Amino acid sequence: MVVGNKVDLGSAVREVSPEEGATFAREHGCLYKETSAKTDSGGVDAGVYDALVWGMVCTILDMRPAILQDRDGGRRGGGGGALQLERRRRRHNGGVMGCC
Repeated sequence: MVVGNKVDLGSAVREVSPEEGATFAREHGCLYKETSAKTDSGGVDAGVYDALVWGMVCTILDMRPAILQDRDGGRRGGGGGALQLERRRRRHNGGVMGCC
């Protein structure tokens, strides 16, 4: 999800137009939303932002690529290969911990 925040500031101080934001999101397979925490426009409250950010942080910490392996060396059929992701958990005092 791509969120354009602070839309209450207006187009004079925008660094990214709504069209640029929507195009970027579409090119990366994401949803696009514009909002303002100050004016509470866009229908998203601060709790939703907190949940989104916390969820992303947890995902990044828990789903780090541990093994990148190209099984066929990228030679068969003009390329390809496999990307293997291994889920790891941080350990603390012998127990398994996760972000969330």
